[in-house]
Order: sequence, then C-alpha cells, then structure tokens
Amino acid sequence: TGLSLIGYAKTDLGNMTVKVEGVLGQNLFDHLMIGGYAPMAELNSDNQTQYTTMNNMSVWAEVHGNGSTLQPGIFFGYTQNLGGNDNINAEALAAAGTARGGTSLKDVLRVSPRLVFKSGKASLASELELTQAGYTSAAAADVKGKPGGDTTSVMNIRLLIAAILSF
Repeated sequence: TGLSLIGYAKTDLGNMTVKVEGVLGQNLFDHLMIGGYAPMAELNSDNQTQYTTMNNMSVWAEVHGNGSTLQPGIFFGYTQNLGGNDNINAEALAAAGTARGGTSLKDVLRVSPRLVFKSGKASLASELELTQAGYTSAAAADVKGKPGGDTTSVMNIRLLIAAILSF
C-alpha cells in the first residue's frame, strides 16, 4: 500500500503556455518512476519477510510558445529517490540480483528544448533531449534505502526530428 500526492497547474498566457506538475509518492514503480518496494529489515510475527514502499519525488515544468507558425518550447524535469519509510534488508535486496526499489539510482534530471515550425496541416519539429542520472553504490544507501555516498553521473544526449501531418 502506498500514498501519492500529485499537483498540476496550467495557464495560457496568450502567446505562451506554462505547465507544472509535482508528485510525491510511494511505490510508484507502476507509474514508470523510481520506487517500488524493498524487503524490511525485520520479519513479521510469523517470521516472514515484510515489505516497505520506496518513496519518490518528481517535478516538471514546460513552457511553450503558441505562435501559429513557430512554437519554441522547453521542458525541465527532476526526480529523486527518497528511500523507504522503514529500515530495509539490504542483503536480501542484493541477493535478489536486482535494483528493485531503486536503491542505487539517486536522481534523474532532464532538460529538453524544442522548436516546432507549422505550415497548414504540416509541422516540422526538433527537440534536443539532455538526460543525466546519478547513481551510487547500493551498499552506500542508508538503512532506509536512500542513496548516499559518492555519485556517478551518466548522461544521454538525443536529437529528435519529426515531420508531422495532421488531418
């Protein structure tokens, strides 16, 4: 069981639109976000493994022009692993041979500027996507699974070009 809070706002300022969203939640793995669950350090009264949810925070914002011919825009997003509510069993998590719960992924940052040229029902769009992920050693996580220690960053740069015909 997990709890999630989501806030979203959008405003149209005539020549541009601004959108923002924030999410704070638990076990958000099914939303394609950092999180999930991890085995707790203590067993229940029947000597069976209990699980705790992993917590995550994310925010994003987008600003784009509303021009009839040229529409520039930029997207910014950030997500961070906040660890669990309870102490986790790091040995059991490591024995599973997986990063379930995301104990080694600390955060992800994405910035994506774009430009769309429209002419009638045709559009030509390009976007440069810059994504950086910060990883730590799973062993460096604190007792609740929140990543700690030195961070190793990896970056991806991708250029997308699209031709669109709307009808």
